[in-house]
Amino acid sequence: MYRWIQGTVVLCCSIALCALPTRAQLLPISKINLTLTTPILSPVITLKSGEILRVKVERLPPQTEIAVFLGDLDITSQMQREGQELVYKSTFLPLPVGEQTLTVYRTTTPDRWEPVATFPVKITPNSSQIATQTEESGKSPTSTTTPAPSPDPSSQPDSIPANPSDSQSPTATTPPPAGAAPATTSATATDPTSPIGFSTKLNVNIKSQLAESRSPDAGVSPRPTFLDADFTGELSALYPIGTGKLQGKVNLVGTTFQPEALRFNELQERSPLVDLSAYSIDFTDGENKVAIGNVCFGNNPLLVSNVCTRGVTANLKLNNFADLSIGHLSTTAIVGFDNILGIGESNNNLTGATLGMQVANNNSGGVRLETTVMNGSRLPVANFNVGEVVDAETSDGIGFRVTAANDDGRWKADAGFARSTFTAGGNNDPQLTEGTNAIALQPVTKNAWYAETSYDILKDVKLDDKRNIALSANIKLEQTDPQFGTLGATVNADRLQAQYGINATIAGANIQFQHTNSEDNIANLPNLLKTRNNSDTISLNIPLQSVLQNNSPLLPTISYSYQKTAQNGSILAALNGGFDEPSEIPNQLTNTQEIGLEWKFSEALSFDYKFSTTFQDNRQPGRENADFNNTSHQFSVGWQPSQQLRFNLGYNFTNAQNIERQITRFTQSPTFGVSWEFVPDVTLALNYNFNNDSDSIGESLTRSNALDLLLTWNFKTNTFGRENPGSVFLRYSGQSNLNSSSIGNINTNSTINTISTGMSLSF
Repeated sequence: MYRWIQGTVVLCCSIALCALPTRAQLLPISKINLTLTTPILSPVITLKSGEILRVKVERLPPQTEIAVFLGDLDITSQMQREGQELVYKSTFLPLPVGEQTLTVYRTTTPDRWEPVATFPVKITPNSSQIATQTEESGKSPTSTTTPAPSPDPSSQPDSIPANPSDSQSPTATTPPPAGAAPATTSATATDPTSPIGFSTKLNVNIKSQLAESRSPDAGVSPRPTFLDADFTGELSALYPIGTGKLQGKVNLVGTTFQPEALRFNELQERSPLVDLSAYSIDFTDGENKVAIGNVCFGNNPLLVSNVCTRGVTANLKLNNFADLSIGHLSTTAIVGFDNILGIGESNNNLTGATLGMQVANNNSGGVRLETTVMNGSRLPVANFNVGEVVDAETSDGIGFRVTAANDDGRWKADAGFARSTFTAGGNNDPQLTEGTNAIALQPVTKNAWYAETSYDILKDVKLDDKRNIALSANIKLEQTDPQFGTLGATVNADRLQAQYGINATIAGANIQFQHTNSEDNIANLPNLLKTRNNSDTISLNIPLQSVLQNNSPLLPTISYSYQKTAQNGSILAALNGGFDEPSEIPNQLTNTQEIGLEWKFSEALSFDYKFSTTFQDNRQPGRENADFNNTSHQFSVGWQPSQQLRFNLGYNFTNAQNIERQITRFTQSPTFGVSWEFVPDVTLALNYNFNNDSDSIGESLTRSNALDLLLTWNFKTNTFGRENPGSVFLRYSGQSNLNSSSIGNINTNSTINTISTGMSLSF
């Protein structure tokens, strides 16, 4: 207990001392989706604390965004890139002593990271640390206890268990679920000599508008010239406590221009210029975790599904097959230093608990059963960044979820059920009652359920040495009763839906088919419109070079998609439903097709073309001719003759035909761009866009031009032994808009020219 209190005090003092407007180079835990592959381990790298650490990552493109973890510690902000090498040479924050695994991640999409290299690293104490340890313990240097090595990553499963609990904490031997941070090792937590780990980052932006000119039709600018500054900062700290670890993170944002303040929409002129955007403090010991601050809770898609706001959560491992997750959170998004825990408003909270039981285990996750209960209420208060009028609401319910997969992962299933009592509005809602004697709505108890399964009919069957074939099928059924509602999840009420799909991969070509049918008003109430929707979708992606095993640049990648959507409405009693004319009942068929061709003639030259067409056939009686037929052609060319020079050229032509009015609109949009680094780190970029929108009968004309010239200088500074990037820019922007219409006799011509400059620094 003493060590826990000691760690808490040290962490809080550290945050208080270092909570400058900084921002850590940490992976956004709520947004990361890891692709878990098992990297090949390199030989152990041994060095003394304080020495320079160098690791070489093969075939890593220089512009790829990366993240680097040493065990639990995010050291991305302290790493420098020198060609294919990553270098850590910070004397301000020496690496912790012990054996750990250094993992390098790269981004494949903005929300997906994958490990590309791992390196076992052994950090030994330097001479001064050995002397200090000897003086404090009275023992010889050779008696220093060596921490246990990290688990071998090769022992980890190759894939994520099917539908793991969102509340499950990743451990050293279990890959983290989607949305969790990279898998961690226990070396930092078990090493008594490890110092507190810090990771900080500060981003400062200064922007100014030097001059502006406007034509009379463009109106008067509220700020023709200005000078503003803003920053985002983050500090994270890690303190090992016995076999666990205490972590904290603080995010601050600030601005000198009040309308850009974090809570301006909510507080207007009372909004602070510097504010707390997010924070979290959590203690993790094995698979047990307690967290306060900005947390997420819930794993039932129908009742409580990944609610992320301020509050308190706890994840507890009860035994080898059972775990418990508890959460008490705000039901509205909160920022700022007010209501720091998020649970200060007694009628604006959500409380829930999930008991998970691992019924059976296998390599793909086995069978897991979860039971969730929740109770929540919401005041008629909008989220801090949303302008809306909301009702006071309450809900409570119970939900069940089961996930299953066979041992090889070819069959997976997921099913859930929820029963919720929901009340919208109430006597305490002044926005609705407005002082009148309004009668509150009565609570409604309704059900919702879903079931889905998929099966890999063929899994990586070899066609030859280089080409495979795979085939899978999936099905999903779901139903939500009319008036079903819950504060913990966004669910469309009064709907019955079925989806069927087939996915195939043949020699690198992807083929997908999906059929969906849905209907509302499932209770068949005679005074409500009932709509039935049916949709069929086919998509193909065929890279001919891969399919034919021919690297000829003349072979393109072919893409094709087709979607047919039918919408049919009906009403059981037209007079009672308020529909007086058959033309008011929806009845239409829409067909959309798109074909694309993409050539990559070389690393420097590429060309692609897309053609799309959409036909909407309205079939309501009396509106048979209210149809629309749209076609579009898109071209783009990219040419990069050198690393310093790149050209982009594009053209888009759209033809939109209104058959009922016998009018066709024509849209032409050419674009041009060039980027030229004429001296090292100094780049001149030019972008030009033109848009011309006219019609076949000369009824209206809209024409716009936009020219943007940007001169940028990128530089680096060296602070605390690490390189910090920065940039300075000078921009000219010119825009003109011409609007002419015979309807209303509109004729305007506006022009706006601006010159602006700015600087950004990262520390």
